[in-house]
Amino acid sequence: LYSANLIYSLSEKTNIRLAATRTLARPNMRELAPFEQFDTKNGFFNLGNPALQRTLIDNYDIRYEFFPDLGEVIAVSAFYKQFRNPILRRFSPTATIPELGYINIGKANVYGLEFEFRKNLGFLGNVARNLYLGANFALIKSAYDIPADEVAASKQIDPSYDLSTRPFQGQAPFIVN
Repeated sequence: LYSANLIYSLSEKTNIRLAATRTLARPNMRELAPFEQFDTKNGFFNLGNPALQRTLIDNYDIRYEFFPDLGEVIAVSAFYKQFRNPILRRFSPTATIPELGYINIGKANVYGLEFEFRKNLGFLGNVARNLYLGANFALIKSAYDIPADEVAASKQIDPSYDLSTRPFQGQAPFIVN
């Protein structure tokens, strides 16, 4: 899988970084298992799908970094990820007993901004010279097309249903560390 990284130094204290990588995610055993398992706690069947394919992920990042002092950084990044054949947990809209299974869909996209800050605490005195305060915050937007049969089943239940996309499953809209 490819990986390319480029760092352009604007000055002694600032960089622009560009990165492009491809990664993959393979289905886990539960997702692939060729059997049903009844979840007694939640009252539905979990179905494995031995036909699942791996997910390929193309990642693109651009980052501006400023280094106020040794070991310190203030940075802002933008990123974009395109998932091909992502694996989603899916509710079967036609099952008589609720079923949750796994499917591949065509694609999903995730993009966002990240802010990072790291500051040496030495200004508090000699005892703190080896301590750093760090934080980062990411805003994340994700989307995938809802499978057509799920949209059709939802319209049978609620004729006013008009969603065609939704956020990528499991993706938080923000992360704070």
